[in-house]
Amino acid sequence: MINIEMKNARELNMVIKKIVFVGLLGLVGVALSACESDKGTTLQDSLTTDNTVDTISNLDFGNSVIPFPNNILFLDALGQPPADGTLNIPVDDPADLSNPAVAMNALDGFSTVAPISTGFTGAVDDASFPAGVRLYEVTLTGGAVTSVDRMLAYGTEFVGALSSVDSTSSTLAMLPLQPLKPKQAYMAVVTNGVKSAGGRPVGISGSYSLTHGLNPLHTGGISNTPLLTDAQAQQLEPLRQATVVAESSLNAFDGTESADIIISWNFTTQSTTEVLEAVRTVNIAATQSAGFLPTASAKSPLGAADIHVGVVIVPYYLTKSDTASSPSNDPTALGSCWNVAGAAPPTCATGPHPSQYNPTPISTAPAAIPMMVSIPKTSTACTGMPTSGWPVVIYQHGITTNRTTMLAVADSMAAACIAVVAIDMPMHGVTGDETNGTEAFKNPVGNGGERTFDLDLVTQDADGNITAAVPDGVIDTSGRHFINLTNLLNTRDNVRQAVADLFVIADAI
Repeated sequence: MINIEMKNARELNMVIKKIVFVGLLGLVGVALSACESDKGTTLQDSLTTDNTVDTISNLDFGNSVIPFPNNILFLDALGQPPADGTLNIPVDDPADLSNPAVAMNALDGFSTVAPISTGFTGAVDDASFPAGVRLYEVTLTGGAVTSVDRMLAYGTEFVGALSSVDSTSSTLAMLPLQPLKPKQAYMAVVTNGVKSAGGRPVGISGSYSLTHGLNPLHTGGISNTPLLTDAQAQQLEPLRQATVVAESSLNAFDGTESADIIISWNFTTQSTTEVLEAVRTVNIAATQSAGFLPTASAKSPLGAADIHVGVVIVPYYLTKSDTASSPSNDPTALGSCWNVAGAAPPTCATGPHPSQYNPTPISTAPAAIPMMVSIPKTSTACTGMPTSGWPVVIYQHGITTNRTTMLAVADSMAAACIAVVAIDMPMHGVTGDETNGTEAFKNPVGNGGERTFDLDLVTQDADGNITAAVPDGVIDTSGRHFINLTNLLNTRDNVRQAVADLFVIADAI
């Protein structure tokens, strides 16, 4: 459930516009004509208070309280979908990249694993959820549900639970037990099978009643209810028509009656592979560095493996910090994210962002990233390189370590006649301040430098804890800026860049 604060009557009208799916009148007009004659009650009858319930669904257009996720949040304040197909969740400051809602607005849909939630005006009984909570795969046409295709299995594919962050027991969380399909439209439905804590069926809210009945909200532009102005009734009428078509589609699928539905909404999940698939196509064509496997040096003292160092050139989709001086106080790398080409220079705040509709990000520059390779020595355990070449393991270190942790497994891999290749994740690397011997592996700036850009933006103690948000003249530890809470898109794209780099390594091998 999401609550979008409104400050005045003009914003109410803008929010009502936001919930109207543009172009639905033509789509649903024919479908409605077959349904109108079946409804015998008037609009005022449908809005009569039901004294048999003590809790109702908490849908309140007047206060911008809606279930979440919700396809309403694709539309801007004028009811228009974004040009790049990404979300349009209202935010106070679109430039505040620490706000999760701002980061979500770079996505082309909602999570495939996050909870789906809606609220009630009072406590509800979670034991009743199996009888009244449903989730369907649906087909959308012009934003409206025109076909219900499959019901997800309760208890196997999802469950309903009381939200753990609501102490009043008045929020339903629908929890996927396995990831939802990407790029798939879903319809969430709650029926009067859900009971209040007092054992009564949960009732329908006034807002849902407005968009739930078969009777038009206006006649010739004149509102049919004192609850709405003429303009508001005209703005909500397409949503009412879309809701009726959706409920009619549901009735045709499994017989669910409109009278039993207390709230329903639809949402579409995000794409999950398109951007990385596009990047892989680009990256596997990247030029291999001449230093990928340098000439063997003197035998390594480490035992079973010889250690080689070099660099590999990869396309870089983030922005580098200035490394003209070391340590560097340039925070540029922390303000970047993946973007695609647009009419104006792209930014993290404005986009355009990579999505299923435009998946290939802009490569800002090639990057020479340091690499370590271990090659087995001839031994009784490994008598030499196989005729087909060395089997290779690509080693990926954990967050806040670096590529040199590969040394811990190099000997055991060599004993099995396996070579190991290791690179750093973005914003990781050797600082030169290590005291375990690995400081000798620091890659000089003239050879591409380290992926940390030798940043010094904070003061840290001996354990790596930040003690002050100012430079201290010492390069910040490996991975200190990988998880960037000031720019959540930067954090996401650091992970993406790590995957993109591995595409290059795997193809080069």
